[in-house]
Amino acid sequence: MGEAMLRGWVKASNELTKIYVREPNPSIWLKKMNDTKKITLNPLDIKGQINVCIFAVKPQVAEQVIKDNKNDLADNSFIISVIAG
Repeated sequence: MGEAMLRGWVKASNELTKIYVREPNPSIWLKKMNDTKKITLNPLDIKGQINVCIFAVKPQVAEQVIKDNKNDLADNSFIISVIAG
């Protein structure tokens, strides 16, 4: 589900939009989007830079994913949860 939403956002984005994606097992499409600079896949140092964050993960990993990414959020981040089982 997360990748389906991401495909729409990438299609609608412009050169000013920064899209960061964390995915431990990226699809071929995600790798291609990273190679063409449409997204940044598994960024290392983005502490405090995320203004809008979408968590599209399975319930069993949600708590850990949120903990692992909380420092990347800006002080006034908007968070959307798409945690579906």
